[in-house]
Amino acid sequence: SYCFCTLLRVGLKDTMVDDDNTTEPEKCNVFASFVRMSICFGASHGAITAVIPLAVGVFGNLGDWTLGCLYVTYTASALLFATPVIDRIGHKWTLVGGFFFYSAFVLGLFGALLLQEAGYDDLSWVVALGGASIGGIAGGLIWTAQGGYFSRCAELHHGNSRLVNTNRFGAIFATCYLAFELLMKLFTSIQFYILCDDWNGNPLTGKCTWDSSSSSSSSSGSMTKSHATVIVHGVNIAILWLSTIAMLSISDIRPETQSTINNSFQSVPIIKRPWHSTVSAAITLLRTSSVIVLLGGTNVLFGIVSGYTNSYLSGKIVKNSLGEDKVGYLSAVEPLVAAVLSWPLGRLGVHFGTKAVSLGIGFCCSAAFGMILLLFDLTCDDMIESVGKWGILIPLFVVSGVFRCVWEGPQKAATADYFPHNPDPAFANVVLQSGSATALFFMISPYVSHLLQEVIIVIFTVVAAVACAFALRTPPPSDVY
Repeated sequence: SYCFCTLLRVGLKDTMVDDDNTTEPEKCNVFASFVRMSICFGASHGAITAVIPLAVGVFGNLGDWTLGCLYVTYTASALLFATPVIDRIGHKWTLVGGFFFYSAFVLGLFGALLLQEAGYDDLSWVVALGGASIGGIAGGLIWTAQGGYFSRCAELHHGNSRLVNTNRFGAIFATCYLAFELLMKLFTSIQFYILCDDWNGNPLTGKCTWDSSSSSSSSSGSMTKSHATVIVHGVNIAILWLSTIAMLSISDIRPETQSTINNSFQSVPIIKRPWHSTVSAAITLLRTSSVIVLLGGTNVLFGIVSGYTNSYLSGKIVKNSLGEDKVGYLSAVEPLVAAVLSWPLGRLGVHFGTKAVSLGIGFCCSAAFGMILLLFDLTCDDMIESVGKWGILIPLFVVSGVFRCVWEGPQKAATADYFPHNPDPAFANVVLQSGSATALFFMISPYVSHLLQEVIIVIFTVVAAVACAFALRTPPPSDVY
């Protein structure tokens, strides 16, 4: 609470200026504003991602369809609405409003749990899918706005070249974002541990027993699984809203903002472009730029790996082999690895002057992830029993975490390098490519064998690596140096 209030007080002091009565240009520190955005974004999004592995485990097929609906609307929003909305209200207010409406996803799951408890299974589908649709639209807005905000801060921050700034800012955002995801997933598991029936459980192993024979708390004060899940969702909603309020502390950087000296910027009047030109900007860039298409292979690959990890690896293998209470612990391994490696990989890009080395490491890890699972699937009769061991699952989540780190940092920084003057449509395409792949994966996963899913991961790793190599052969605009 103290951290949030401090961020809010300092941010409001610097940025909440009445544009009609301001006689001097608004100035603030670009770097500090970007760090505040990264912290608030990480806390808000961490509260949402912590419940995604639970959705599949708790709801089954409804969970798959809910996540598929989330990513379909997420993709459509980025393609059709993100650029015009950002053009009208700016990155800051798109982030604040987007996270407020993004809470509809968690609220939908919250309502579906209550309805299922009351016996209204059909209505729970309507509520869960409705919340996912609203949350997906908001998600497409916030991720496009985050990419644009990142690109503008890298441009306006003086003292280094833009190429160095994208590496540095990308590492900072990835560290904050992934660290909060890790903390929220661990916090989710700890909540389950506290609320479970067996008070003698071990918080490190997640030892916990659920009273599945009863739908209400027992006289001894123990709590059923469904009631504990409702409470976890309620706590995450509260954290999401607090973080969204703290997002008001960041500075409003518009596309027309002009850089000034001493790491600061000043706002100038916004010139609004015609609505139709901003709606088609992402599609136009996709049609006219070969680089955005070639870099898109990595975005599609990330969407596939993310879908497989949440839907099958966490939602099925971990749940059925180690128990649902272990999902949070193992899901936390991926952001932990990614958060730890974010800064070293960012420094690696600065040292070599290219992001090719970091991206190559990511492709190797993605290939290892797919090949390990494929070999187990081909050689073992029971995939869940064979893979569902701590000694196998932890290395899988580690290599997945390395690839996640590369995508969140160097891959997005490369997008900022190649499109310094057109960041919003570029990052809208990042959302489009990764989100559509994840949405399709969630929707087909109940009907496609996991063997075929693993083959797809291996094939797309090779395709994405080759496409990325061709993209990096094209030099970015000269002013990034």
